[in-house]
Amino acid sequence: MHKTIARGLFYGVATVLILWTASLTYSFVATALRQTHWLVPLFALVIFDIGMLAWLKVFLDYAHGSGQRALALILSLFDFLGVGLMDLAEILLGGQTMVAPPENLGEYAIWGIAIWTVVNVGGVLIFHMLQPDARRKMVLQSEMDMVFGEALKKLSTRRVAIGGELSDRLADGMLAQLVAGLSLEGNRPALEPALPPAEAKQLPVSENHRGGDFLA
Repeated sequence: MHKTIARGLFYGVATVLILWTASLTYSFVATALRQTHWLVPLFALVIFDIGMLAWLKVFLDYAHGSGQRALALILSLFDFLGVGLMDLAEILLGGQTMVAPPENLGEYAIWGIAIWTVVNVGGVLIFHMLQPDARRKMVLQSEMDMVFGEALKKLSTRRVAIGGELSDRLADGMLAQLVAGLSLEGNRPALEPALPPAEAKQLPVSENHRGGDFLA
């Protein structure tokens, strides 16, 4: 029973703390990005409060291999620092007059929104590339590229070694084509003129008979 109560108290406190930090993050982002839709500050929680918990869960239950586990843990701690920056900026710049905030705190916090966004997006891409199947494909493709590169380097040497034989084969093929073409031209029949010359036109029948009579 005591363990159950302790567990309940722990998760209760953790839930309240996350809701508290998330509210501060939402408030600061909403103030910094006044012209955006009210949903945009909720999206910012993904790279700070929710992102911190998500990367921690990925580290504990989903990451495979040392690369993914290290990346998930680093991004969880990185998002934790982002949560601290957002909460500090909202508490000190949110209207309180008891403590003078650092001079450049607002500037750092604005830059932090952009930096934490880019880093988390890059983390998602790198995490995907560190998957065992993706790593296997990249390694195999790299080895295949190296073999192909070596083959290209050896091609010139091999070509020089058997260049005479290859050129002889090419010349023989070209000669065979030439002989075949000449044989085809030689066997082609001569074409008769399509029309006889004008002076070779036959005379009318009556004139032919007259000519025959005259010759007779």
